[in-house]
Amino acid sequence: KNSGGESGGTAVKSAPSSNQQTEFPLPPAQKAFCDVVNDFISQYQSAPNELKKSAVRVARKQKLQELVQTLHFEGWIGELTDMGTTSDGSAYVTVKLEGNSIEIKTWNNGLSDIAAKTLIPVNTPLFNAISELKTGNRVKISGEFLSSEQDFIDEESLTENGSMTGPEFSAHFTKVEKAP
Repeated sequence: KNSGGESGGTAVKSAPSSNQQTEFPLPPAQKAFCDVVNDFISQYQSAPNELKKSAVRVARKQKLQELVQTLHFEGWIGELTDMGTTSDGSAYVTVKLEGNSIEIKTWNNGLSDIAAKTLIPVNTPLFNAISELKTGNRVKISGEFLSSEQDFIDEESLTENGSMTGPEFSAHFTKVEKAP
């Protein structure tokens, strides 16, 4: 669906949009990741029955294993859609990747996070940096995805349908900063 016409030297100001993607291209790894996940959203939605849908999930896992050489991501662009603190004061965040419904997030409670340890401890440099942001900010993020036996990259949805149509990938964030 993207026209891909980013090779020209002049910025086109027509067709105003609230999406700021044209200011600079997304990191190639982010674009490739989103393209694969979005392709499987379409495949899953058009699959005629539960068996075919489950096979699409397995195929997505295989494709992500081929595509993602390292679970590390660097300089990806998105919107900070949720942030807050848990009862012990640790921060949680959710970032929706730019131009997509795909989310990268920490867990939002201590109980769910016991094994993953994605929450961001209070009084750390990362916590302090995030505390300067607000929801709706365009952000640049870096970190590492959590691995998963089922999806290759850990996904937090409770149902297969949620995992495939509105993926929420778990991550340890190393950097969350305001993006231009």
